[in-house]
Amino acid sequence: MENSLSNRRLFALSSMQPFAKLRREIVMNFSPLRSSFLLIMIFAVGFAHAADALLPINTGAYVVSSRKACEGAAFAAVITFDGRSFSGPHDSDCQTIILGQHGLSYSVKTTCRAFGDGTPTVPSTVFQSVRIKSRSAFALTRDNKKIDYALCPKFH
Repeated sequence: MENSLSNRRLFALSSMQPFAKLRREIVMNFSPLRSSFLLIMIFAVGFAHAADALLPINTGAYVVSSRKACEGAAFAAVITFDGRSFSGPHDSDCQTIILGQHGLSYSVKTTCRAFGDGTPTVPSTVFQSVRIKSRSAFALTRDNKKIDYALCPKFH
């Protein structure tokens, strides 16, 4: 019974391709109890990291919301969210951190250290408020000016 249960667990874990080789190495080189513990810890850290996206929105390019915003959006009006930070078309090497959260509203600080072409510059920092509307829409407030953004697949 124990062997059958272990085989089912290993089969379920083996469907997770990125971890298949690591799982095999652990099972082959450690005792069953130790390998079970190691696998649980590795997967727990992996899932925590996956859930560690900065904000609960999709990655991609966002444009100012309107019915035709995506079709006619100028590149200069696009904000990109890569899962960890916001950046504009002329920014790179950006880092966004959460300063506070209340429900689906976040206070964030974004610092960019280079121009879009990678040329180093004096770091610039902006403080913003982000209110999540859905996985593909949010409102960004900066200097008491609120702008609604929506995901635009055209720029993916």
